[in-house]
Amino acid sequence: MLLQLMILLSGASWEKFALGARFINLTVGTARHFYMMQHQYRVAIEKSFSEHMGSVLKSLGGLPLSIAVDVRYDTPGFCANRSTAIFMDSQTKSIVHMELGDSREVERHSPRMEKVLVERGLNFLVHKSPLLIWEVTSDASRTIIALMKTDPFKHLQHSLDIWHKAKKLASSLADVAKKSKFRELLPWIGPLVNHFWWCCSSCKGKINKLVERWTGILHHVTNSHEWPGGREAE
Repeated sequence: MLLQLMILLSGASWEKFALGARFINLTVGTARHFYMMQHQYRVAIEKSFSEHMGSVLKSLGGLPLSIAVDVRYDTPGFCANRSTAIFMDSQTKSIVHMELGDSREVERHSPRMEKVLVERGLNFLVHKSPLLIWEVTSDASRTIIALMKTDPFKHLQHSLDIWHKAKKLASSLADVAKKSKFRELLPWIGPLVNHFWWCCSSCKGKINKLVERWTGILHHVTNSHEWPGGREAE
């Protein structure tokens, strides 16, 4: 029974697991018995999960929340069959909602699943849950950016997360540093990305301060740490 529960909770496939077990002469029972037990386990799991999510929403209800959202696919590229959208409260790190999608919902065009799942999840959180959301943070997906400008959600502040931008910055700098004339940039990639993180996390949403602090790196890399007008940037 524990073996069947392990397969179910891990998201593994019974057929693949049973095939691997057969290679090492491990007896694991029949598929019929597994699916019969899966139905019983599922009822208990769904009940427990619903109670947990209900307690999370109740504890955060009425509080102004900044929600982070990300969509993951079961396979990379354009051939994904299933995807999951996770909605998390940025302050408490609590998962407040999940949406599961199947490519058949969008005529097997998996890139469309991102919009469907995020829109479905936000509709629930904004209109049906007790949560009070003022901000949504996501990656720089054009689909999500466009969605956040539509009527149901345009009253929410939409922010782009630092992690994805920092990752893109590091990748872009690494590409430039591959050229022989820019090799001296390599040891600066880490400090530049760290400086970008600091600029974003300390500007308190003020664009001018963010730009001032970020462009200040042009002075720091030349070992000049004081310059006219630079005090505000610090």
